[in-house]
Amino acid sequence: MIVVQMQKNTLFLAIGVLIIALILILLLVNQGSLTDNAATIKTDALQSSNIQNNVHNWTLVPLHDVSTSRTFSIRDLEGKPVLLFCFTTWCSICTAQQNEIKQLQVMSPGSFTAVGVDIDPYENEAVVRKHQSDHQFYGLYAVAPPEMINELTNEFGVDIISPASAPMLLICSNGTVTKLGRGIKSAELLNQDIRVWC
Repeated sequence: MIVVQMQKNTLFLAIGVLIIALILILLLVNQGSLTDNAATIKTDALQSSNIQNNVHNWTLVPLHDVSTSRTFSIRDLEGKPVLLFCFTTWCSICTAQQNEIKQLQVMSPGSFTAVGVDIDPYENEAVVRKHQSDHQFYGLYAVAPPEMINELTNEFGVDIISPASAPMLLICSNGTVTKLGRGIKSAELLNQDIRVWC
């Protein structure tokens, strides 16, 4: 019985990842067909210039905190390190990673800001708010707008929105960004990463 339930959970997770990948591909194909070559070259040059100057376009996208309805951007969160993680509410790996972040918040209160962005286009703020409340997760939680998903994948590839890999970025107060390794990262490892990179 338990094995059958685990197989069902794995199947649902695989189907969810495939759906998100297909939606992303459609978004990217659609975006490509709406611009001509000259505009694309100009945009790519601008993005490269911005990244070299520590201006990452995804840090400027407005987000809405599901708990307070406050609008913020990653760029607004200067002063201490930010752990930005992409997730979906149905992803058990994502929830396990969020539990590790919660443990780190207990170990080192106030030393960093946790920001979760839900990348499932079928989930809304109410679903994310319930997920955050049910698990007593702290930090800022938002639904990622398509613009942010596009900017993240342009810079880091589609792996950054693959929930099964527990994708996470560490943004230091000086603006440097580090993509952390795949898989669930323990509270201890995250604490070490913050100390080493920031």
